Amino acid sequence: MSIEESVLEYQDGDDTLLGYLVRPSFTSVVRPAVLVVPEWWGLNTYAKHRARQLAESGYVALAADMYGNGAVTENPEVAASRAQQFRTGAVARARIRAAFDALQAQPEVDRDRVGAVGFCFGGSVVLELARSGAPVRSVTCFHGSLSTPLPAQRGIITSSVLVLHGADDSFISNEEVIAFGEEMRAAKADWQLLSLGGAVHSFSNPEADQAGITGIAFHPASARRAWRIFESFLQETLACREGDA
Repeated sequence: MSIEESVLEYQDGDDTLLGYLVRPSFTSVVRPAVLVVPEWWGLNTYAKHRARQLAESGYVALAADMYGNGAVTENPEVAASRAQQFRTGAVARARIRAAFDALQAQPEVDRDRVGAVGFCFGGSVVLELARSGAPVRSVTCFHGSLSTPLPAQRGIITSSVLVLHGADDSFISNEEVIAFGEEMRAAKADWQLLSLGGAVHSFSNPEADQAGITGIAFHPASARRAWRIFESFLQETLACREGDA
């Protein structure tokens, strides 16, 4: 499927954000959409690649700009500093809600069929979007942190939640995984957490090893399996209307 790409400018307060919008070409009907939230590096080529993959599958996709003006870094210290401001809590929720609203407002988007997916830092952010009660149909977290200073209140999560977790991820403790499950059960959420054997942090990113950070590595088998699971989840939660086969 041919696709079209453009820069989508939107605002969060006084901050100008430059998202990467991708859509199927020559679409004449409204389509389901997916918000893509990058790793802590910012709006880099990996995030844009994932957005293009989704557009080629028929979704409108927006790769969000979390830091403003499309900022990207390859420096882990800079990335960590930036991510700390927007990973969890009210600031993160406002920033990701601005991106969600910008995507939902696009004329070719079916407002009732919008999902979100995030990777590492971005995975944490999309969980915050769900916890906020935003009208997002589904959220998928790839190898993201699961903790939050603002646990979901009972009944507030309206989205289906999928967490794709590396079983050997040294950045996410077993206690954090257990606490997340307890939070989701208390919130009465529709949630699933799948633990992929042999996978560590950033397992879905073919360029993960280039960062040179201990505990971060690409795991091809888990990456393939997780993406197929994610595609099936999108088909269930976004692509099929009530009454569809």
